[in-house]
Amino acid sequence: MSCFALRPVELKYCKANGDLLDIDYIKISSDGATEERQVEPLAPVARPELAKQLLLELSSGLTELPPLGQFDRWAARSVSRALDRNDVWNKLKAEAIEAGTKISCYSLRHGAAYRGAVVYGIGVDDLAKNMGHSVSTHLKYYRDFHDKKGKASRFEAARNSVLKS
Repeated sequence: MSCFALRPVELKYCKANGDLLDIDYIKISSDGATEERQVEPLAPVARPELAKQLLLELSSGLTELPPLGQFDRWAARSVSRALDRNDVWNKLKAEAIEAGTKISCYSLRHGAAYRGAVVYGIGVDDLAKNMGHSVSTHLKYYRDFHDKKGKASRFEAARNSVLKS
């Protein structure tokens, strides 16, 4: 979920396709419907090979996904239960509580949005499309990530242009 910025339910509808992940899920909301899409990976910088490894494991069937429930609406709860059985996840949850915040299975998706915007510098249009959002929905939740990166780079460029003059 973290490498491909997936919603928990999308684990039920994903298939490896070379270096991409095909998602055959359509989310319908008051804002409209998403489209089936091919997702580019957003692997953590410290583990650039992780996305390829996960795609290989998914396509080979070596790693089973947790049971995701009979109904789509049960997927997030199923993923949360699977994560709660993981020692590393529980340590992260405890650290988040100590810091006065909390994490959930959607935190994996949010982390990918952060990496895409701040670390990789991917533009709003491309990142929104990769995550299966409209631009307005994407900005509703992740504007700060793009603003911080954009503001810092714009100020850096401005300083550099003045210093070169």
